[in-house]
Order: sequence, then structure tokens, then C-alpha cells
Amino acid sequence: MIVGLDVLPPNPFATGSSPFFISLLGYVFYFFATVFLVGIFDLLLRHWSGLGSIARAVLQILIVIGGLALPIYAFHGIVIPMKDILLLIGLPSAAALVLPAAAPRGALAAEPGRPAGFNLLKDTNKGYAFLYPFGWQEVSVDGEEVVYKDVIEPLESVSLSVTPAPEGKESIADFGNLDEVSETFISKVLTAPGQPYKTTATKQREQAGTTFYTMEYEVQAQNYSRAAFTTVAIKNNKLYTLTTGANMRRYKKMEDRLRTVVNSFQFIF
Repeated sequence: MIVGLDVLPPNPFATGSSPFFISLLGYVFYFFATVFLVGIFDLLLRHWSGLGSIARAVLQILIVIGGLALPIYAFHGIVIPMKDILLLIGLPSAAALVLPAAAPRGALAAEPGRPAGFNLLKDTNKGYAFLYPFGWQEVSVDGEEVVYKDVIEPLESVSLSVTPAPEGKESIADFGNLDEVSETFISKVLTAPGQPYKTTATKQREQAGTTFYTMEYEVQAQNYSRAAFTTVAIKNNKLYTLTTGANMRRYKKMEDRLRTVVNSFQFIF
């Protein structure tokens, strides 16, 4: 056992109990809510001629809003981040909102220094940054600093956990070598007790004097299997754990993007 890692809390986002089931319940709720609303509209349309002019006008407005909701939701992940960037360079707010919506997706992805198809999360106050794919949305998960996930494939996600580092540990290397720490971290922090897993690769990298341990592994849960990447580092007496992954059935399609995410994590102070 590596002293120190045994006192760390398990990562609730990386184990089999977390976002898949929460999202599944959400999708079931939205499905039945949609069926309910469609039923109401069908009933109203059957009695359209008997409705007053005001009621018909309100119904028409709701139909238009409903028709626009899907494309607005699909594009807001692109429009909002670009709006913030354009505001920073001094564009009026109206122009900053309109230009990203009018620009093709490829033009947005071609921003210098950023791989195509990725957004950048850069927290200058807390001193970290990483990339995540277009289309992933921020969600709230207890115990996590920040989480982004795909709204259709909830197992495709990235989460960042920040916890106090054990006393006397100033670098992740103080816990031990790469393979020792990776094995202990996966078995005690990143998976549930007794959960089957397989470590597939490990890697060490350095950034401005900070050591990062990166591990690749596969986790088996009752209803799915997941391939995941985790990178860990210690900075200013805090332990940072960034995990990204995808369902095994989509791993080959997502592998390069997941590697980009995990390798992009860095400190900016």
C-alpha cells in the first residue's frame, strides 16, 4: 500500500454508480414529459376551431418556440464560448452573439493553438486549463470541481477533482513510481471496491517542474464497460485528478479525442 493514497476519497464520477443512471432517469423523464405535451397539443388541435383568437395565437407561439428549441440547444455550446472570446476583444455584445452563430463550425475550430473540435476551459483564478470536445455540456456532480459530458452519450465525459494533498506530499512522485501509484490509484480511488478493471498503459510527463502520472484503464460495471484516462498531479498542496473516458463500444471512435483531453491538462500559474 502506498501511504497517503488510502485516505483519499473515491472518485464518484469514475465508478459504476454515477452519471449514467442519473442521465438515464433524466432521459426517461424528458421522454414522458414530451409525450404528455404532445398529447396536450393534439387535444388542442382537435378543438382548434373552437378556440378563441388569443388561445390560438399563444398556441402558435409555443409551437414556434418548440421548433426552435432543438437547434438553439445544439448550437449554444459553440455560440456562447465564442461570444465570450469576441467580447474580450472588444466587439459589441450583439455582434459577439451573432457572429459565432453565423460562422461555420470549421471556422470556429480553426482558432490558432487549439485542436479542431475542442473548447478550452481556462480558470485563471484557480490556475488550471484543459480541452474538452465541442458538444459536451457542464453538469454539476457532488465532490467534483468541474464536469463536462456528452448529452447523448453520458459515459463520454471529463471530470476534475481537487482535494488537499496528504501532508508532506509536494509531488505525485512522492507517493512512489509511476506503476505503483497508477495501480493503487485505480484500485482505491478510481473504481468501486471489488470492481473489475484492467490497466492498459501508464505514462509520466513534466510541465514546468510539475510531474503528471497518466494511466489508461478499462472498468467493468454491471451494465456497461468503460475505457478511461486519468492524469494526477500535485500543485500548491492540492491533488488534481482529471478523468475522461467513454463506453467501450465507442472507445475506438473517441480514443484520439480522449487522449487530447487528458494530455491537455496543465497548470497556468
